[in-house]
Amino acid sequence: MSDAVASWLKGLDLGQYVKPFEENAIGLEHLPDLDHAILKEIGVHVVGHRMTILKAAAAYASSTPEADSPASSVSTPSPKEIVAGDAERRQLSVMFCDLAGSTALSEKLELEAYRQLLATYQDAARGAIERYGGYIARYMGDGLLVYFGYPVAHEDDAERSVYAGLDIVKAVSCKSAERDNELKVRVGIATGPVVAGDIVGEGASEERVVLGETPNLAARLQGLANPNGVVIAESTKNLVEGRFELVALEPQYVKGLREPVRAYQAQSVRLASRFDAATSRGLSTFVGRQSELQLLVERWSQAKEEDGQLVLLSGEAGVGKSRILREFREHLIQEQFSLLRYQCSPYGTETAFSPFIEQIQHSADITTDDTESVKLDKLDRFLSRVEVDDSRAASLLAALLSLPGDRYPPISITPQRQKLETIEMLVALIECAARREPTLLIVEDVHWCDASTLETLGTLIGRIQNLSAMMLITHRPEFASPWPDYGHVTHHSLNRLSRAEGKRLCEQVTGGKALPDAVLDQILDRTDGVPLFIEELTKTV
Repeated sequence: MSDAVASWLKGLDLGQYVKPFEENAIGLEHLPDLDHAILKEIGVHVVGHRMTILKAAAAYASSTPEADSPASSVSTPSPKEIVAGDAERRQLSVMFCDLAGSTALSEKLELEAYRQLLATYQDAARGAIERYGGYIARYMGDGLLVYFGYPVAHEDDAERSVYAGLDIVKAVSCKSAERDNELKVRVGIATGPVVAGDIVGEGASEERVVLGETPNLAARLQGLANPNGVVIAESTKNLVEGRFELVALEPQYVKGLREPVRAYQAQSVRLASRFDAATSRGLSTFVGRQSELQLLVERWSQAKEEDGQLVLLSGEAGVGKSRILREFREHLIQEQFSLLRYQCSPYGTETAFSPFIEQIQHSADITTDDTESVKLDKLDRFLSRVEVDDSRAASLLAALLSLPGDRYPPISITPQRQKLETIEMLVALIECAARREPTLLIVEDVHWCDASTLETLGTLIGRIQNLSAMMLITHRPEFASPWPDYGHVTHHSLNRLSRAEGKRLCEQVTGGKALPDAVLDQILDRTDGVPLFIEELTKTV
């Protein structure tokens, strides 16, 4: 046996197995073919040691040209292995994702079947991670180490990491149902400062790593998660609060940390606008925009008389589109009406009907933790509540929500025909709501809309004028409306605040405390009338 295998085992802190490997002539070329049975036969009787060796063997296999699937070592690099590169200090959200019950699966299945199972799981997880801009730093057998914020940073990396965690659970659950097995995952996420960019290893095994407490905390949180659970650190929770349904867990001591860890289980995405999520801790007083608010009130009065209206609010980021919608909803608080909210997202542009799926899941109270049977039961109750007794509509909804099973008749039509029927079904649901009582539909950030949602909105706009309904759509200036200019459609572009209004906003943020004139002038000059910037810069000052 070569010294390379001996060094490899010692690097795993398993040097006691050098002799068994040597006596059985196991070289580097044999690592991809190892399994629990072989290791037990040569004398590796400790289950944990076998798991460590198999994960590292899969990692080695991924670094060779013959590898079938990517992976990398689980061991922490020694100081001698680290070469100073262009390391930098930055904040990351780090995710650890692990396949639950992998030991039992590996012992139950043949080696090739187990490898195919891992590949299925990894493909499902990779798709979700890449959708939200994550970077898979290492494949560790049945585990993944993922960075959000390195090498490419985004302003909402913490939010992206939680979205990805929930989508990993959803994607793996779907794959599990398709293959009739018990694939489940555990996900842990932590956010904090790290040193990123040091180079570890040489040649094919070279990689850039992050160092700090955050990766260790993410790994510990993954250990706290239930199967198909996503557990996040308090540092992550503070950045995503308002966007997700979170449940606080009991503080627990974990290995390597002196103080008990406060953690939260992320259960589902909240049906809230990005504005509502960002302002969950409070709002400043509403300044200006009285004419815009009055416009919405007038259009609503028309809509209630079965003269349906559409208002398109255009404005750059931070100019106050969502705040106007918030004030309008507050104005209607004493009225009896149905509210349907659809939040478009930069992460959903490749998912057909994404805002409708999110809204229906919220209305039906379907969560990631629900079993397939529970999800179908909740869909049944939702259909009964909205007075849908059409089996075809039920089948289309189940397909839209990716719910498997044979509770509803199968759909045997072309994908294009299914899309058209789905559009008709979604529009019919809204029409039924508007016939029961006045209905307000809010569609935010339509510039991030997927093509199928745009087509559905177009169909609805053509029919809404004869309903007791009003649609409010917000978008940025670069969005070009694809819909005809019907008589019931109003376009309104939001201007920036005047200097006097900006000054009033500053005073609201400071609680009436006067800022020096020079400081106030600088704030107003630099923010150029954009309300969000005025608030944030004033808070910073």
